[in-house]
Amino acid sequence: MRRTGCAAVGLCVWGATALAIAAEPFEMLPGDTDVVVRLKSPAKTVDALTKFVQEGVPAIAPQAGMIRPSLGMAISNPGLAGVDDTADWWVAAFANKTSKPSVVFIVPTKDKVAAKAALGDKFSSKFIDDYLVYSASQDALDRVAGDAENSLESSLSDNAEDTFEEGDLSAWINVPHLREVYSGREEEARQGFDQFVELMKNAAAGAGDAQKQQIESAIPIYKAAFEGAVVFGKDLEPAVFTISPQEKQLLTETLLTVKEGSQSAKTLAKNEVADLDSMKDLPTGAIAYYGLHCDMKGLIESSMNLAGGMYGDDYKQSLEEFVKVLEDVDFGSSVGAVWIGDLEFGLFRFIGNTNVEPIERYRDAIRELTPKMELPDTPGLTQEMTFEPEAETISGEKVDLLTMTQTFDAEADPSGMAEKVNQALLGPDGMQQWIAYFDDTVVQTIGPKSFAETAIKTAQGESLAAPVPTEDAIEASREFLSSEANVVLLVDWARMLADGTKVAANTGAVPFPIYADKIDELGIEPSFGGFSMTTEENAIRMKSVLPIAQVKGISDLVDYVRQAMQPPQ
Repeated sequence: MRRTGCAAVGLCVWGATALAIAAEPFEMLPGDTDVVVRLKSPAKTVDALTKFVQEGVPAIAPQAGMIRPSLGMAISNPGLAGVDDTADWWVAAFANKTSKPSVVFIVPTKDKVAAKAALGDKFSSKFIDDYLVYSASQDALDRVAGDAENSLESSLSDNAEDTFEEGDLSAWINVPHLREVYSGREEEARQGFDQFVELMKNAAAGAGDAQKQQIESAIPIYKAAFEGAVVFGKDLEPAVFTISPQEKQLLTETLLTVKEGSQSAKTLAKNEVADLDSMKDLPTGAIAYYGLHCDMKGLIESSMNLAGGMYGDDYKQSLEEFVKVLEDVDFGSSVGAVWIGDLEFGLFRFIGNTNVEPIERYRDAIRELTPKMELPDTPGLTQEMTFEPEAETISGEKVDLLTMTQTFDAEADPSGMAEKVNQALLGPDGMQQWIAYFDDTVVQTIGPKSFAETAIKTAQGESLAAPVPTEDAIEASREFLSSEANVVLLVDWARMLADGTKVAANTGAVPFPIYADKIDELGIEPSFGGFSMTTEENAIRMKSVLPIAQVKGISDLVDYVRQAMQPPQ
C-alpha cells in the first residue's frame, strides 16, 4: 500500500510538472508578434452565438446554424478532422511592410495524424505538444517555438492578460511594433490631412461672410483633434479587444493602454471616475440615458470656444466671460435622458442634471451673461434667442426660460420643408429650455412646460409613473458595464425606431400602410444597448452590452415594415 501511495504521488507530481512545462501559445510566440487572436472553447462559444442569433433574428435562424460548420473553413480544415473544438484555438499574425501579413494557426488536436492530413500540401506544419502549428509561410512557422526566446508571455501586463482571458473571442494587438513596421504611414496621414485643410480653406474663400467664419473657426478644431490623435497613437501600448456571446446578451470589451508618464497618461489622469448612480434620479421611460464624469471645465471650455468661433466676436466675448466664471465653480457628474415627444409640442425632449457648486455663482453667471449672447443670422436663416430669468414658478421652483427660434427665408426653403421639420422637432414656439437650480444641481429641460414640470418634480424626489417603466432594463444593462466610469450611455434602439415609425405613420406621409397600434402589438419591451468608458492608470477601458431583446425588437419591427411594403395579393 505504501508503494502504491508513493507511485500515485509520483504520477501526480509528474503530471503537474508536464502540465507546467507544456507550452502555451503566448509562450510559443516571439515578442514581435503583431496580432494574437484566441477563440475560447469554439464548440461552446459558437453554440452560444448561434442561439443568440437564432432567438434574436428568427428569420435567419437556418443560416445561423451554419456558423459552426464555417469554423472549419476558417482554419482550412472543413471537416475539423482531428481538431479538438473544446480547447482554445489560436491565430497569430506577423506584419510585413511591403506585403500581406503572415498568418500562423495554433490549433489543439485530439488526433494528430488526422489533423495534419487534412491540411494537404498548402501549409508547412509542426507539432508543439498537442498543438498543430501551421502556416503558408515557412519563415513565420519557424518563428513559433515551444520555448520562444523573448516570448510575448514576458511582455504581457497583468491588466491586458486578465482582459484577454475574460473574452470568448479575444484579440491582442502589438501596437508599438506595428508602429515600427508601418513607420511611414504617419507622414502619409499628415499629408492627407493637410490636403483636407487646404480644401476647407478654399471652400471658405468662396463662401459668404457667415459661412466663411464658421469654416475658418472649425479648422483649428480639426487640427487640434488630428494632433491629439497622433499623440495618442504614439503613446499607445498593446491593445486588447474581446467579444463574448451569452444566452441573453452580447458583450464586448476594449483595453487601450498608454505609456506610463506619457502626455496621454497625464491627460487620462485628470479624469476621475464615478458611479454615476444619479442616473437613477432621472424620470423613467426615456429611450436613451447618459452619465458623464470627466474634466467638465475643459469640456465646456472647448465647446464654448468652438461655438464662439462659429458665431462671431460678440458672442465669443460673452462665452469667454462665462469661462472665467467657471474658474470659481466645481462640477461633479452630469446625467441626462432623451424622449420622443409628439408632433404638437415637439418630438425632441431632453432632461439633464449637472452637479454644480456653488450653485449660486453658476446661476448668477447664467442670468448675467446669457442675455448678452446674440446669435448671428446666416444666409437663408434668421435666429433669435430670448432669456427670461424666473420666467415661471413650477412646482414651487423659480425657473429660467431660454427660447431659441429659427426662421427660414422663402428663397432658402421654397418648399417649407425645413420649417416643418424644425417645428416638428422643437414645437411651434421653438426650442424652449427650462433651467431650475437646486442646492447643488442645475436641472435643464428641453420641451414644453408640462415636461419641465416632470423633470422638476422628479428632482424634488417625487416618484412619477411612466407609460413605459425602464428601471429594470437600465439596471440589467448597467450590470455588464463598469460600475464606476467616466461615460455611460444606454440607448433603447428598438423603442427609438418603433416610436419614430409610429410618428411617421401618424403623419400620413408614409406611402404604404403602417399603423401605430400594430407596432404596439409587436410587444417591444424596454431594453438598452449599453456602453461605458473608464479611465484607469495609464489605460482606457470600454465595455458594451447588446441585449437579445434589442436585436429581437428591431428584427420584429423590420419584419412588420417589410410586410407592410408588400403589394396586396
